[in-house]
Amino acid sequence: MMKALLILGLVAVALCKPSHYVGDKVFRLFPVSETQVSFIKELAISVKGDFWMPDSAGLVKVFSNVDIRIPAAHVDMVIVMLQQSNIDFNVLIDNLESAIRQQFDNNQHTKAHSYIKYNSWTDIEAWVSSITSSNSALISRSSIGKTFEGRNMHLLKIGKNTGSTKPAIFMDCGFHAREWISPAFCQWFVQEAASTYGSDPQMTSLLNEMDVFVLPVFNVDGYEHSWKSDRMWRKTRSRKTGSSCIGADPNRNFAAGWCNQAFVTLATNDKYAKGAIVLGKSLRNHKTSKKLVVLIGPHVTEPPRAVLQSLYDEVRLVDVLDSGDTAHLAMMQRPDLGVTITKLHCWTLTQYSKCVFMDADTMAVANIDELFDREEFSAAPDPGWPDCFNSGVFVFSPSNETYGKLLQYCTEHGSFDGK
Repeated sequence: MMKALLILGLVAVALCKPSHYVGDKVFRLFPVSETQVSFIKELAISVKGDFWMPDSAGLVKVFSNVDIRIPAAHVDMVIVMLQQSNIDFNVLIDNLESAIRQQFDNNQHTKAHSYIKYNSWTDIEAWVSSITSSNSALISRSSIGKTFEGRNMHLLKIGKNTGSTKPAIFMDCGFHAREWISPAFCQWFVQEAASTYGSDPQMTSLLNEMDVFVLPVFNVDGYEHSWKSDRMWRKTRSRKTGSSCIGADPNRNFAAGWCNQAFVTLATNDKYAKGAIVLGKSLRNHKTSKKLVVLIGPHVTEPPRAVLQSLYDEVRLVDVLDSGDTAHLAMMQRPDLGVTITKLHCWTLTQYSKCVFMDADTMAVANIDELFDREEFSAAPDPGWPDCFNSGVFVFSPSNETYGKLLQYCTEHGSFDGK
């Protein structure tokens, strides 16, 4: 029995032991080709790399810096692989654990709240109470609820009480637990506002005419966990029934339309797949901020599919539709254009609020994200058929209802070159 208890005790200690990063390194990589981008994505998966910049593998692009943490056990191997792949790199942080220890500032003890070091949640909560009571004419506090683990979420309101509703600014701090600079800045801002009100004309005018609401730490549970258990923890600490995964990324869990616009193209065969590759690269090269989606037919073979998957955010297999309008297509001597009606599938991409469709024989010569500012339905007239719009480039909003009506119309009236 004693032996069993001892084993259980050791297991419990091991589970509660803070994560350490001795020997972990942070590399900065600079890919100059799509091949190197694909290599970096595969490397991150195989060694469980942690992307610092950009946030995820899907955002890695050619000619952009990529900062990634590599576990100590894989550092030597990764260096060799980077050299063999001719990827330029340098080491930003040689020993992550040493850098982490410096941030805790364990040897610095002050009676007053410090604005030049990172503060624990216990210190921040005490500061909320202190700065409110010492500036009661300007700052008030309230609780907007409790976190998953039961901690208070304190909200500070800064501004002159005029007795009427004023315009307001909301400032949330510490979404991602490990990004300590965010709560540190917000603490400094509150102190700056309180200490300069009445002496600084701009701050005084701002707080007389507006209120500033500050949530000192949004992700309190995650922030506390990053102090006590795992400095690199990013998410919340919530649990979901039926899942062993702990936490969620809070800034991607609001129904506010994150990344919900996309460029869309269609490739029904390998020939058009090549065009889609050129189109995708042109959009990436001109730094589009939108998602890239390609619809492909079953006749697109595996090699071009693999390239499309490395380039596009979403590759969706669809059934090929054919207008069957042989008479009109014969006039153009282009019977192959019957399948262009397959692009109607783009209206089923209802996870996006707005899209711009571009044929696979088009390309971007500049950043064209401004097209998303146009209303649905926007398209250019066809110079050969001025009473028709050109379906090569158009702005639309996905809708299953619209998709159904378009299919019904095509069934009853036919379609000419997808127009």
